[in-house]
Amino acid sequence: MKQDLLKEQREMLRHFHQFASKYAQLVAKAYSIYQERKKDSQDSHERALQQIKGNLQRDEEIFDLKLNYIISGEISKATNDLNRHYSWVVGTTSASDTPLYVGNDNPGKALEQCVDHAIRLRSKIEKISGEPINWGCVIGVIFALAWVISLGIVSLGIFWQRRSLGNAFWITLVLTFLIFIGVNYFRIRRRRTPYAQLLRLKLDAIQLHKLILEKLKKEYNDQINLSKEKYTTQIHAIEHDYQSAVNNAKQNFEENMSKLHQSLEQFRRRIDQLSPEWTDEYWQNFTFSVSIPSVTRMGTFTTGTWNYDKPGNVKIDDYQFSMPALFPFPGNQALLVKINGQGKNIIPQQLQGVLLRLLATIPPAKLRFTFIDPVALGQNVAPFMHLADYDESLVTSKAWSEPKYIEQRLEELTEHMEIVIQKYLRNTYASIEEFNQQAGEVAEAYRFLVALNFPVNFSDDAARRLVSIVQNGPRCGVHTIILYDTDQKLPYGFNAGDLERSSMVVSWDGSQLIWQESEASSKCILELETPPDEQIFNMIINQVGKAAIEASKVEVPFEKILEKSQLVPQYWWTGSTENGIQAPLGPIGANKVQYLDLGKGTAQHTLIAGKTGSGKSTLLHVLISTLALNYSPDEVELYLIDFKKGVEFKTYATHQLPHARVIAIESEREFGLSVLEGLDAELKRRGDLFRTTEVDGLKEYRKKTEQKISRILLLVDEFQEFFTEDDVIASKVSQILDRLVRQGRAFGIHVLLGSQTLAGTYTLARSTIDQMAIRIALQCSEADSRLILSDDNPAARLLSRPGEAIYNSANGLVEGNNPFQVAWLPDDKHDLYLDKVNELAQQRGLFPPKNQIVFEGNAPADAEHDQALNAFLSNPKWDEPLRRFPAWLGEPIAIKDATSANFRHQAESNLLIIGQNDEAAMGILMTSILTLAAQHSPTSTRFYLLDFGSVDVPHADFLKSLSEVLPHTVKYGRRRQLPEMINEIAQEVEQRLEHEDESLQGKSTIYLVVYGLQRARDLEQDDSFGGGFSLDANDAPAPSDPGKQFPKILREGPEFGIHTIVYCDTNTNLNRRLSRQALREFEMRVVFQMGNEDSMNLIDSPAAGKLGQHRALYYSEEDGILEKFRPFALPNEQWLKKIGETLKKKAE
Repeated sequence: MKQDLLKEQREMLRHFHQFASKYAQLVAKAYSIYQERKKDSQDSHERALQQIKGNLQRDEEIFDLKLNYIISGEISKATNDLNRHYSWVVGTTSASDTPLYVGNDNPGKALEQCVDHAIRLRSKIEKISGEPINWGCVIGVIFALAWVISLGIVSLGIFWQRRSLGNAFWITLVLTFLIFIGVNYFRIRRRRTPYAQLLRLKLDAIQLHKLILEKLKKEYNDQINLSKEKYTTQIHAIEHDYQSAVNNAKQNFEENMSKLHQSLEQFRRRIDQLSPEWTDEYWQNFTFSVSIPSVTRMGTFTTGTWNYDKPGNVKIDDYQFSMPALFPFPGNQALLVKINGQGKNIIPQQLQGVLLRLLATIPPAKLRFTFIDPVALGQNVAPFMHLADYDESLVTSKAWSEPKYIEQRLEELTEHMEIVIQKYLRNTYASIEEFNQQAGEVAEAYRFLVALNFPVNFSDDAARRLVSIVQNGPRCGVHTIILYDTDQKLPYGFNAGDLERSSMVVSWDGSQLIWQESEASSKCILELETPPDEQIFNMIINQVGKAAIEASKVEVPFEKILEKSQLVPQYWWTGSTENGIQAPLGPIGANKVQYLDLGKGTAQHTLIAGKTGSGKSTLLHVLISTLALNYSPDEVELYLIDFKKGVEFKTYATHQLPHARVIAIESEREFGLSVLEGLDAELKRRGDLFRTTEVDGLKEYRKKTEQKISRILLLVDEFQEFFTEDDVIASKVSQILDRLVRQGRAFGIHVLLGSQTLAGTYTLARSTIDQMAIRIALQCSEADSRLILSDDNPAARLLSRPGEAIYNSANGLVEGNNPFQVAWLPDDKHDLYLDKVNELAQQRGLFPPKNQIVFEGNAPADAEHDQALNAFLSNPKWDEPLRRFPAWLGEPIAIKDATSANFRHQAESNLLIIGQNDEAAMGILMTSILTLAAQHSPTSTRFYLLDFGSVDVPHADFLKSLSEVLPHTVKYGRRRQLPEMINEIAQEVEQRLEHEDESLQGKSTIYLVVYGLQRARDLEQDDSFGGGFSLDANDAPAPSDPGKQFPKILREGPEFGIHTIVYCDTNTNLNRRLSRQALREFEMRVVFQMGNEDSMNLIDSPAAGKLGQHRALYYSEEDGILEKFRPFALPNEQWLKKIGETLKKKAE
């Protein structure tokens, strides 16, 4: 679905690109044709104009030349040139309307005639010009003539008018000039005609030339106008054709876009349904997705026909095309955003919307961010830091800014990719998506690396790792978003192209983001969606964080592992441990199963580490359950020790798992040591047996003798508790564990040690740990990972969810890492399978198991279910007279007989119980009395019970009930009966003192029990005057003084079979009631938790200061014992009656 939508998005962008490109190409082609045709027409028109202008200029030059020839008189040259070059002019011009040559319609020919006439005239002129003129004679004649005429005129004037001679002179001069002019006129007149004709011819030629030029210009102008009209017509046709082509292209484009818009509208509706906008009402009732989203919206793509501008000012109409922008997730590309300038402030804020969209659409706990924000120090991703309040792995704890931490985070992602590629994908799956489809519950979460302001604080190594993550990460489910600050200098030798080749590249151009992908989105504007308002933002963050807590729990059903490992009911209890132990633990990847495989090669012992909540307990339950289903009790024996404060192994005690020889719950170091000592003894026993049989190992022994000998698995959870103190216990444990680890493989003894951490001042020797080849690491710190695996193997620090683990059978070396998920075994299913095991055991007569030892450190010892105690109490016969009578106090913190106080007929054989735990003290008293009663016949023993306990506690009537339960003589009393009872016992002591030489045979043993000495004021010694008498005048004098009689009973009684058991709450009250001398009479002491000083005063050891709940110390100076034990709890009424009936029946 996701790929279909991305493909559809790209197809629509591609179609738009094709439509717009075709539109632009058609327009460009039409424009090109238009320009070409227009140019051709313009060129043709310009050529015609040039030709016309050239012809006009040439003709003008011809006729200018002719005119010049006529004017200059070079007639012959004009004629020759005319005949040789310009003969075509003659007769070619249109008719002339010149008035000088009426009837001649050809001005050019008329001009030629002018030339011919000019030639004839020139010849005549030359002939006339050949006669010389005598200018001297002419002048003389003229002057003579002028003087004659002048004189005549003068004379006439004198005669006529009688004027003066002056006037006559001037008249004569004028006449002379006129005569001169006249003479010359007639001289010239003879030559005037040819010259006048030539002048006239020149004038005519000029006029003709003018007419010709006008005619030529008119004709050429007509030609020019005709060419222009033709050119204009052609241009109109070209433009019409061009506009038609453009309109057709636009119409085709719009038709295609109309169809595309229909698809786009459907696409938008689908996107809005799958990934609504932040303003949609969907976010008001936000619900989590249960699958990886098919689409992830990140904004809007906008493209348009402006992308297709061509040179030459060709630009088709702008046409915008917008659609939802989908983030390439899942996909094979990173998102690389190139930023600069103001983009550094704008884009990181807009990017929050994309990150929130991913967080909201991917199922909770299936997305983990790694934020790198070296400039803003986490401010750019601050809203997402709230996720760390729910699960730090969602944001890798914090946003990282320092170079060394950036490199560490990138190294972690690289290691994760190595595991996914080499362990999960290999050549089986093309991508993490294919793997996750098969993996089911163990599907890998997606990881997003968000690097802001790259390359700030990126070292050379970090930059190279980033390239590797970008190139190989998407296949492994590691995706990258990078804000690349182009203003920053890249690390040395780094090529940004390495990032761009595997990324969707978006660039900030100063005002907007441009998607630079070449094919389908040329110059596509990307507008990142604006994050929602703060209320919706925080609501999504908080809801995802809360849901991630539960969703991070990967639960692979236990049944699925049994099915994959073929451990189905028909194969239960059919396995053989001859070659080793094999137990399925959980899935590896999609289809494989991880087994715990012990007994092969060096893989003999196992070390497990995981912090609280990592799934270590579940792992142990799965291991124990699969072993119990696969093997019968004679194939494998389990020794289960749990030091953890809990009840993890309680169910195996409740179900009485037949494979379990020892089950310790909230074990104590002493008990664990006793278990190890027992296994050490078994190791020696098997060694002797194999040497006797002359075999080297368990497998060979079974083959040679055909006898089954079970393999032993010692399983210790929180084994570090052995080494919390540097004492004898720690030393012995270290020695025995080392011996079991080194020698156990040959004898079928295997050790599995679990702990939350291997760090600490005191721990198991490294040489012992190195012998344990199998390492199972769950979630833990880097330091613990290096301890549990190896110094150069911190892989366990990358484990991010409960139950996720690394199985390594190569002594922790990196190449041995095999990640797997522990199967999920809930309590109800666990109980069900344990019931199935018990059914198998019952069928084979192995239930209930014999000699199963259960130590429940979180509860007092249970007398009702103590097999040894019940066997002791149910003894059908009274014991023969004994030298000592054990009073059972509780179960020891060791595999041994019950802790008991041994009463002997000797001094100081009294028991003191002290501590502020009156209920536990009552439990001890009850079992002590019962066990003592079981050893004495009713006639040989008497019990005096003084009860000073509180009357409003649940156990107030327990001591009193013994008088009804026991067949023995039991006297019960409280404060008012104290003097009488003390006096009676004191009298018995006196009598036996008087007959101390007599044997005690036939005399009953007396047990005085004082419960609550702190309230027995009457037993306090009174040193005042008057001794044993009360100072109260209203009281009658007491016959005796209990305060003086009681110390004597303590001192003298034990030697004569009169023993005292006293309980007091504190050492202070004890000292008030008893003197130091009296305290020395208690050779046996039971102490509960108290201060170190009181502990030293009572048992010469501060050990009581370290006691916990349900613990007590038994101290016997006589036997040299200081033993920790669990006091017996108060017995229930039914069990008391049962024991009473047994004793009464025994007494009959």
